[in-house]
Amino acid sequence: MPVRICFITNYAYRLFNRKSHLAFGCIETIFYIIAKDLSDDKRFEVNFLLEDDVHKNPVTEKINGITLYKTSRKIQPAVYQDKQIEKYHRWFTYWARKFSWLWQWPHLDFFRLWENLRQINADIYIFASPGYESGLITFLARIMKKKSVYLVVNDEELYRPINNFKDKIFYFGLKHANIVWCLSVRHQTILKNRHNLKAINLPCWLFRPKKILPLEKRHYILWAGRIDPHKHPAAFIKLARRLPRLKFLMIVAASPNEPVLFKSIVKSGTKIPNLKLKQEVMFTDVGRYYERALALIDTSDYKNLNMTVLQAAYYKVPCLSLFEDPENSFNEYQWGLSANGDIKKMIDNINKVIGSPREWKKLATNGYLFANKIYNPEANLTKFKNLMLLLSK
Repeated sequence: MPVRICFITNYAYRLFNRKSHLAFGCIETIFYIIAKDLSDDKRFEVNFLLEDDVHKNPVTEKINGITLYKTSRKIQPAVYQDKQIEKYHRWFTYWARKFSWLWQWPHLDFFRLWENLRQINADIYIFASPGYESGLITFLARIMKKKSVYLVVNDEELYRPINNFKDKIFYFGLKHANIVWCLSVRHQTILKNRHNLKAINLPCWLFRPKKILPLEKRHYILWAGRIDPHKHPAAFIKLARRLPRLKFLMIVAASPNEPVLFKSIVKSGTKIPNLKLKQEVMFTDVGRYYERALALIDTSDYKNLNMTVLQAAYYKVPCLSLFEDPENSFNEYQWGLSANGDIKKMIDNINKVIGSPREWKKLATNGYLFANKIYNPEANLTKFKNLMLLLSK
């Protein structure tokens, strides 16, 4: 029997359906790539639990060998199809009417997820939500005698304060998952020192580029990502204004919680002659924009290495960061430059790399070697498969 694995993330549907407008991020990209690679191996059966913004009456789909189960945090069923879950839901409702404080518990998500997970019946559930849903999934996996894997992506979830009951539920998930999986030695160390957790460090990976273009066929400075305050997208627009002789390309997606910021960035960007904006670009299409990029600009204030930065390394695109050296990789592998928050230094770094073919080639080559060493698709996929097979026993 194949090992049934289910990835849980709400915003992944656009990776499977071009009609979707759900903006995916780092977590969704990581899960999608792993799922695609696992689906080619008969030892695994791959599923997703996600939200569907395309169909009015979402049904289970199978796309490229991956089964997509649908859920909704906005629409709650009048009656749960699973009789046992409906029984417990009525029991909870009865007592909550007597003790009103029970309504503060995330009961609707609990019963929704319970029904979803029973329907999927996976051997292993993999998730990365920095909210209380992770704690609920961990608890449900335990009572169903299944395995759970929690992926740590960002620093903020490791330093999260406990302000309320939902924060306690999150930390239950972090501390009781069968495996806490992280993508760097730095996160592994924080988990050990701060939470006394022995995490498994296994870097993610991307699909290998089909082709890599030489410097003379590259034409613009690239920025890519969801419009989010932590990514400081306005800084990229400022750079385009300050460097009118260069061409800039900004690939943007709307963050679910930042519609005002998204509109503001799009409005500002369209006013600049040397800056082009592209929206709603599919993950499968974004590679062709990296192919022709002279450099990638990273304006986020995250210390971790995000997927847009990693993709630059794969495509031999030097990375120039406004704030952080992601996972100290610039210093260790000499493939990018950091401006330490100084916009003038950032401009100097751009001019330095663009103006010197020798410097550009050094950074581009080192980036590719770095990606192939640490984020090697074949080696890391094999390690992941072995880990899942061992966990399923």
